[in-house]
Amino acid sequence: MPGITRLGSGVMGSAGATFWQISSYLQPSTAYVLAYSNNGVATELTHFTTAASYDKNPGQPPVLENLRLWRVHYPVDQVAAVGCVFGEYEGYIELNYQDGSLPGTPAEEVVSVLTLEPKTGGSSQTFAFAGIPHFEGAPQLWDPATATFVNVSDGGLPSPVYALWKPALEPDREYCAFLTIYGRNDQAIAMADVTSNVVCTSVINASTSLDNGGKGSSSSGCSLGARNPSRSWALILPALVTLSALRRRHRSR
Repeated sequence: MPGITRLGSGVMGSAGATFWQISSYLQPSTAYVLAYSNNGVATELTHFTTAASYDKNPGQPPVLENLRLWRVHYPVDQVAAVGCVFGEYEGYIELNYQDGSLPGTPAEEVVSVLTLEPKTGGSSQTFAFAGIPHFEGAPQLWDPATATFVNVSDGGLPSPVYALWKPALEPDREYCAFLTIYGRNDQAIAMADVTSNVVCTSVINASTSLDNGGKGSSSSGCSLGARNPSRSWALILPALVTLSALRRRHRSR
């Protein structure tokens, strides 16, 4: 049976999601069913039929241009109070890049996996997303005049309300980021990953204390990725981790 590899957790449009990739070969022109087992009872989640051949056309990788990272300290009385602050220290990321593309895959169906890792070695972190026009990591404010997010100015602080992802960052370290995209009709064992260039930067240490003029947000509405991850994924992961491997549905001849 084909194996399944976890790509990472993140967002699918406006909802939380965990993304998986079939990591072994699928037979061409064959029907498959995806199911999970609960107490010995199998429940079908979906079914699909593979194409006659896999996509042999290379994709266009994203081009990363600039990376900024912040590790912001908040007063204890702001933690879990208002403004979507869930820890005394929270990390933020801003990534400027040109979108990549994959032949035969609509832009809204491309799955992107952003990887962030220390330059000198250490554990990597990922954030996966699809169904959104572009990754908005650390916008500062929503500008109603232009109906767009405003980038964080030099010396400014990211918004905990609108941050889509809050990576865990260590002070005074340099991190590197790259972006990998996945699409329709890809064969993980036959096609090379469509991966961007790598960009690196040092962490900016900041504070909301009055001595640097920082201000906390009073909004109670949070972007999906800005919430406490243990709450965001609690209802999603238990079902997904019981997914059985894909099994082939035999066709009548």
